[in-house]
Amino acid sequence: MNTIIRKKQSPITGLWSNILDQDFFGMPSYEHAVHTLPKVNVMEDDNGYKIELAVPGFEKNDFNIEIDDDVLSISLDKETDAKTTTYNKREFNFGSFKRAFNLPESANSAKISANYNSGILIVEIPKKEEAKPVPSRTIKVR
Repeated sequence: MNTIIRKKQSPITGLWSNILDQDFFGMPSYEHAVHTLPKVNVMEDDNGYKIELAVPGFEKNDFNIEIDDDVLSISLDKETDAKTTTYNKREFNFGSFKRAFNLPESANSAKISANYNSGILIVEIPKKEEAKPVPSRTIKVR
């Protein structure tokens, strides 16, 4: 499960991920062999969070987006031709997946929205008003 809050990655973890993500001797890389998850971008600004998933080739009605106990789940379960097709090399398979994200306390889960366009699913999570930064102001002395 992912969290929207940023985590620091140690240099060793980053190096190990890079080594395992290489394509050795024509064999699928670690990530391609083990995971069939779409790539994700997570962004934050003063007004909220945005999650982008790269999932080309689907319709907006193919996605299931649910919130349960401050966990946002994005899933897809679609029949594929994997059993009848012979692949020489296969690096992606998004016939089904599930990604889950822990929502921070500042998220306004009642106002989450989603949009699918050009193969990118965008989920926008606004922040609660009390979590937004208050603009600076000048106070006059009397």
